[in-house]
Amino acid sequence: MNTDLRISAHPKTEVGKGTSVVLCASPSVRSISTDDGAALLHIDRGVCYSLNTVGAAIWEEVQGKSEGVPIDDILHKLEQLCQVTRTEIESDILEYIRTLESHGLLICNPAAVSPIN
Repeated sequence: MNTDLRISAHPKTEVGKGTSVVLCASPSVRSISTDDGAALLHIDRGVCYSLNTVGAAIWEEVQGKSEGVPIDDILHKLEQLCQVTRTEIESDILEYIRTLESHGLLICNPAAVSPIN
């Protein structure tokens, strides 16, 4: 099974707002860069995915970083890469990240932040 993941327009959501979320690549996924994005293989599920260039940029940021990467850092990089404002891309990128997570490609974890007493 080959699944092609693309960014599409979605209504604004509040997911990710007010929380610090860290993204990690699933250890069950292998990847290779392509001319127009990346190809991912989820070895436990036996499913191959195709990412466009934006998806590949997200994947490049998180792969191999066991400590994870804050979503804010990814959004900042994509602002620069796509030369658009955060307002223009945030809802689409958060929805795309949710899609990657739902397919078991990314693991989203709230960052552990302890208040200082």
